Amino acid sequence: MSIVPRSIKSILTIDVLLYICGILGIYLTTLKGDLPFDTQYQNSIIKIREPLRESTLSLVGQNILNVDGLVLSSPEETETYLDSFRKGDKVLLALSDQSKIEVELTEYYSIPYNILAFIIGTSFFFISIVVLIKAQLQKPARLFHWVCVFTALIIMATWGNYSFEPKVIPIITRTVLHFAVCIVPALFLHFTLVFPEEKKINTKYLFHMLYSVSGVILLFLTYRFLSLISDVTIDNIKLYVLSYNVSRIYLITCVIFAVGIFIHSYKTSAGQSDKKKLKWILYGLSVGPLSFILLWTLPIMLTDRSLVPEEIVIILISVIPITFGISIVKYHVMDIDYLINRSVVYSLVIAALLVSYLFIIGLLTNFAVQIDIKISSIISAIAIALLFQPIKARVQKFVDRKFFRVQYNFREAIGKLFSEINESNSIQSLAERIIKRIDELIPVEKIGFFLLNASNNMLKMISHKNFNLLVDHSVKFEPDNLKTNLLLPVALADSVESGVNIENADVNVFRRWGMNLVFPIKSSNGDIRGFLVLGSKKSGTRYTIEDVDLLNTVTSRIASSVDRIKLQEELILERVESERLDELNRLKSFFISSVSHDMKTPLTSIKMFSELLQSSSEIKSEKSKEYLDIIEGESSRLSRLIDNVLDFSKIERGIKQYRFENIKLNEIVVHTFKLMHYQFMLNKFVIESNLSNDEKFIYADKDAIEEALINLLSNSLKYSKENKIIRVITNIKNEFMALTVEDKGIGIDKNNLQNIFNPFFRIGSKEVQRTGGTGLGLSIIKHIMNAHKGKIDVQSEPGKGSRFTLLFPVVRE
Repeated sequence: MSIVPRSIKSILTIDVLLYICGILGIYLTTLKGDLPFDTQYQNSIIKIREPLRESTLSLVGQNILNVDGLVLSSPEETETYLDSFRKGDKVLLALSDQSKIEVELTEYYSIPYNILAFIIGTSFFFISIVVLIKAQLQKPARLFHWVCVFTALIIMATWGNYSFEPKVIPIITRTVLHFAVCIVPALFLHFTLVFPEEKKINTKYLFHMLYSVSGVILLFLTYRFLSLISDVTIDNIKLYVLSYNVSRIYLITCVIFAVGIFIHSYKTSAGQSDKKKLKWILYGLSVGPLSFILLWTLPIMLTDRSLVPEEIVIILISVIPITFGISIVKYHVMDIDYLINRSVVYSLVIAALLVSYLFIIGLLTNFAVQIDIKISSIISAIAIALLFQPIKARVQKFVDRKFFRVQYNFREAIGKLFSEINESNSIQSLAERIIKRIDELIPVEKIGFFLLNASNNMLKMISHKNFNLLVDHSVKFEPDNLKTNLLLPVALADSVESGVNIENADVNVFRRWGMNLVFPIKSSNGDIRGFLVLGSKKSGTRYTIEDVDLLNTVTSRIASSVDRIKLQEELILERVESERLDELNRLKSFFISSVSHDMKTPLTSIKMFSELLQSSSEIKSEKSKEYLDIIEGESSRLSRLIDNVLDFSKIERGIKQYRFENIKLNEIVVHTFKLMHYQFMLNKFVIESNLSNDEKFIYADKDAIEEALINLLSNSLKYSKENKIIRVITNIKNEFMALTVEDKGIGIDKNNLQNIFNPFFRIGSKEVQRTGGTGLGLSIIKHIMNAHKGKIDVQSEPGKGSRFTLLFPVVRE
């Protein structure tokens, strides 16, 4: 059996077809021709700058007035026209000296460029498929996949020869290119709105607009291209270039918005994992597009020449899918902060060395008499080699200080940390504040705040950064087995600078848990309250004596703060316990009053009708039967009230037991109707029932379900004053038998729904308070449903009634 899901198979089939289009696009680019000299465009005039062949050497400095009679005023227009020819074809040039010359077109792209385009495009396809499979078709992965695929097509199926026969091939490849150019901006912007998590905004109309704009630009581009290949005129060339420039503006606009959204997401993200994911993306965007702008776009705009070949720019752009893929699939595959740190360091080092190299050469060339340029280069290279390590060390220190804040003002740092400690009102917030502040002052790979439970000597991690292995785990603290006495911080010797007072750590234990430095948190009398545990510093440097002094001072203050917070919590608990006892006394009084009232009503009726039967011997048999029915009904009512109280007592003490057997709901409903007949008749209620014909067995306690149904019906009787209709329904819902009681009573508002199953809870409205009741019925129902592994669904609206549904698992046959 195949392990590849069908949906992925469909996507892979489309990928294969698009990849074939990309291969065809590369083939067509190998055919396209170019003028056999380097040109420069000034004021829409083509100037011949450097010859690519000896035969064109005499043309240097000439202006090209037209090509085959067409006046071309930009590189894009010239490329568009020449794409209708192959390399080796000839075109006629009209020159500024009034002469005309026929030249043979050379290749536009070199073989290495086409090989590179194939490799980079293929890598885009490969990365997109890997991410799609690894991320299990998640929405961001699907969007990233298509962004990669269509970006690959932009690289592979770029403008190529369109005179190739049959014409359907260049039409298909160019149309696919147009589709890629138009859809990538929308897909990329869409991706930013769902990664690392979907933004909580209504994006439906935005996406419709984005993809609609893409569709309109695609139609316009394709129409202009079809017009061009059918009639290669200067007007069609200009309109095609114009339409393509519109797509570029759309791309740039979407990318700017996307980068802005990523930066906003990074700034507003609270989770470290989301921040790391976004750092990977921002790193890819800075390496790819920033390199393109600094090394290609700006130099061409300023000097008409790039600083590096186009191949280098494509390689730098290939960083984007790699970093994006890492972000989506496994953002912690390597340390992004370390990577950024080293990228900044070596970029600055290379820049400094380049400036130094040029400066030394300039000095030697201008001031050293008769020194050969080669000797100047050798001397400069030796000087740069000697300068490399000092410059790198200084730049590393600068980056660490600016980006990782290795240096700090001791007094200011202590003040900020003490302020955080004093403002903390719980140990959790204290731990979180301390970890956040220390990581800002001394950025570390790992940091954890551990609290000791003195009753069982277990250490529990309260807050942390990157100590994921110890989440939800407690560690046994065994002071007798320690190799240190915890009078000083415990550290690995190579993690702190020499001269710092520490106790040497157990190397194996520290290495296993990724610990470098541990500070015991001690109270004023020397009792251990917990530990502050740190890993290595992000800067790669050792902990300084200033770092250790700072953390020693902080842990001393933390210990006193922990004692303060615990004392506050004990006082608060005492007050809460006192308030709870007061509330229980109040509930007890209310309960006794309610039960007494509810018992008095049926007892009064029983006593009254019993006396009537005893005092008169002439009561007719029909009347006598009516009185007896009333006595029986009120007795049942009294019995149910007593049963509720007794059941709740058993539930509270944990001795409530159920007798389970295979039963059917309909039988219980019918029997309950008979038990409640007197109350229905007395209160003039209409009972509508709709019992399932396709009933299944449930494994349940018959008496318990009967009690639950009676409580629901009793509530409907009590709280339905005007519209006296109760509907009882049984039916099958998925793997459950459902029992629904629906009334048209006063209903329950949303604020009270979450509390109605609490014992003794009664809604504070006057309508409810005027009605008798103990507040036990629904809490008993809740216990019954939990014992039956069932569910309760409640739907209610004030003034419109309530709908209670009890869901019981059916017995599997």
